[in-house]
Amino acid sequence: MSDPDIRMTDDVDVVVRRTPRFGTFLLLGVLLGFIAAGVLVVLPVDTSVLTSDYSLGATMALLMLLLGLVGAALGLSVALILDRVNAKRARTYTVRGEYVARKAPAAPEFGENGNAAAASADDRTADGADGSAPAADGEQEPNGDVEQ
Repeated sequence: MSDPDIRMTDDVDVVVRRTPRFGTFLLLGVLLGFIAAGVLVVLPVDTSVLTSDYSLGATMALLMLLLGLVGAALGLSVALILDRVNAKRARTYTVRGEYVARKAPAAPEFGENGNAAAASADDRTADGADGSAPAADGEQEPNGDVEQ
């Protein structure tokens, strides 16, 4: 018969609430600002006194910049208000988690130099296990990584 697994249960309180996507509100505000700028530029109003120094394109670009920033600020403000309203409607649930601790696999045996393989190439060379005699004092055996 196998070893019994250790079972643990844990109760966790989880808060669930809806949150707006701030990037979406930002982009929507910028888009509405651009549309408002386009409408203001093509309105049939005599602005020849005010816009004598600027072309229609420059006026459009300036209005798009300003109204785009205003639209972005308004979009983020709406997202913040919706986030605060939804925070009040948050619900708390209790979730039960079950964990099963299983027996860990047997640890590998370590050789003399700390490597995971008990009979690594360095250990065999030092012990003479590969069929050669161990190196004498002061004499270095060639390593496989070094050119001779």
